[in-house]
Amino acid sequence: MFVIRNLLAVDTTFKVCSVALRYKDSSNKVITTSRTKQVGLGHAEHLIGMIENIIVDARIALAELDALAVAIGPGSYTGIKVGVAAIRGLALATGLPIYTASSLAVVSRCNYAQLQPSRSFDYSLPTLVCINARRDQIYFQILSGATQKALTSPQIGSIDDAVNKVLTLYDKIMVVSPSDLNIAKALIAKGVMVETEHEAALPSAEYLLDVDLTLANKPSPLYLRPPDAKPQSRKVVVHF
Repeated sequence: MFVIRNLLAVDTTFKVCSVALRYKDSSNKVITTSRTKQVGLGHAEHLIGMIENIIVDARIALAELDALAVAIGPGSYTGIKVGVAAIRGLALATGLPIYTASSLAVVSRCNYAQLQPSRSFDYSLPTLVCINARRDQIYFQILSGATQKALTSPQIGSIDDAVNKVLTLYDKIMVVSPSDLNIAKALIAKGVMVETEHEAALPSAEYLLDVDLTLANKPSPLYLRPPDAKPQSRKVVVHF
């Protein structure tokens, strides 16, 4: 996985609106900073201001960045739409390339970062990441534990769908999922060895900085199913 040195990242895929920035300061030291707000569905009211603030506080010009990154989903329809539109607007204004990742990859990276100091887990195992999608469905994806590369594409389906996907590929796995979904229990019942199960955190742009990114200069939202809410009425306007 290559590392982009000067990178602005945005994640608005769930109820958290977050931006993160990695850059080199005047002494050539690599700095990472982030901003996060619990916003529910109010991403449009906060995102551009958060981007402006993090850039101003870092005393860096957008032209000094190497790239932009955005989590494209799955998750909140309105949140995803706002985040992707904002980053595409910035790219249009600056000419910077855009890189993307799924929200599930960001959750996996968050989990990996939190567990990395521990030596008690087998990080070579694949990781099944699940997030509640409501309507008796979940979003799920399998990623490499060691490299954090995607082993399957993000999908939506039932818990049984996720379990059956694992059964076709692996006999041992790590699980990152809300505990109330009982994913590990369902896997064990089918004979899959579960190394460990961890509570899924909401994705954050801080971890988007370090996932396996894909170049996509005209990214599209990854909804996985039609929207069930009206889009936010406020337009995202980029002033840079």
